[in-house]
Amino acid sequence: IYNYNNGTVFVHIDDSLLQFEFNGKYTTNDKIESDNIIKVNNKNSKIIITNNIIYSIYPNDDNYINLSFFNNTSNDWQSISLINSTVDFYSYSSYLTTLDEIESIYIYGGLNSEEDASTRLLKLDLTSNSITEIETSISPSGFFAASNILINYNTQLVVGGEASQGWVNLKQSALW
Repeated sequence: IYNYNNGTVFVHIDDSLLQFEFNGKYTTNDKIESDNIIKVNNKNSKIIITNNIIYSIYPNDDNYINLSFFNNTSNDWQSISLINSTVDFYSYSSYLTTLDEIESIYIYGGLNSEEDASTRLLKLDLTSNSITEIETSISPSGFFAASNILINYNTQLVVGGEASQGWVNLKQSALW
């Protein structure tokens, strides 16, 4: 996970985020300082950074979307109350942001409760704390478990994943 604002890289391993400087120099047996480790608030969290803030998106006990952010001052996770708090959490969704809309997180695809690949596109508005379903004139195939990275100011590269009929061909990529 890359923070474009300060050149920091986070690696999400198990229940921790390990923090590194993007251009840092590391050698074998270097130790990671404890102040460079953030414990994740939920084992099913999807971590994303926008507007220099680390967010955790995860299911609650009813499998609805929950949202928290990491408070750097108090060094803990703080829950955000969503206005429409009964939107189903789909596992293995893709989470997308742009530098044009730093107060929004887009959530695409994933596996719904019937284990079907979804084409659902949600916009999580971090200003109003609301989630809306987005309708588009072009509907890509449903997929889940893809990787993505912001490659420039407003373009995401989405690679891999799995569709209803098998894995997405890795010779293809999608720009969003």
